[in-house]
Formats: sequence, structure tokens, C-alpha cells
Amino acid sequence: MNQTVYYRLDGNSLGIEVATAYFGNLQAKQKWTLDRGKRKFPDQGYELQWGGPITNGSNRMRKQIQKEINKKRAKKYSGVDKCWLCIYETSPTSDERTVRNWLNTLKIPDDHSFDAIYLLHNAPTFEGGMHKAFKVRTK
Repeated sequence: MNQTVYYRLDGNSLGIEVATAYFGNLQAKQKWTLDRGKRKFPDQGYELQWGGPITNGSNRMRKQIQKEINKKRAKKYSGVDKCWLCIYETSPTSDERTVRNWLNTLKIPDDHSFDAIYLLHNAPTFEGGMHKAFKVRTK
């Protein structure tokens, strides 16, 4: 998922590029073909993960987050005073400790154009089940 939302913050226009990190292309395709109405959800009420079981999920998700950062850094943004990047990670098994470990290993290119980069995490139930935003970098 990629979208841009626009806000006003302290009198400035703010654009936020929102990208989603999936475990891989098959997971993204499975989600988006359903969300866009290209296929129906199975009548039994569940479906298996396309591509089979996810192995080494934490490392795969960290690599996908890095891939999104690298892809978005080259994009040019205009029409706003400030621009943020927010990457939503979709790992159902990550917890806050895992996310904080990812923050320490992500490589943020110096030539990015964002005033801030955030990682959005959906906390598991034992951590409150809320969305949490972690600041990766600010200029």
C-alpha cells in the first residue's frame, strides 16, 4: 500500500508518504487483490498465506522495511513545506523489542528528502494492541 496524506502543521503544509512493508510480493498481492475486489475472500472464513509459511520472519521484514526506505528516498516530492515517510510493517509476530532492534540496523541514506522517517507498528495484544510510531530519523 502506498498513499500520500496532506496536513497543516504549525502553519506549514505537511505531506506524509505512507508505504507498507510486506514479507514479500506474494503477501502484498494476496492482500491487494482482496482489497481491490479482484477476488472474494474464501467462504470458509480464512485462507492460507500465499507462498507458504514465513521463515526467518523478523529478518525478512527488516529487509523489506529497508527496501521501502531505499525505494522512497529517490522519489521527488513537491507542493509541501515538509515531507515525512511512514512505513507500516505488517509482521503479526513483531513486538516492540524487535522493532527497536530493527531501528538500530536500518541504513538511512544521507541523500533522502524526508524531514522525518517513522516506522508504524501494530503492537501485539500483550503490549496493548495499539499502533505505535517509532521515529527512525529526523533531519
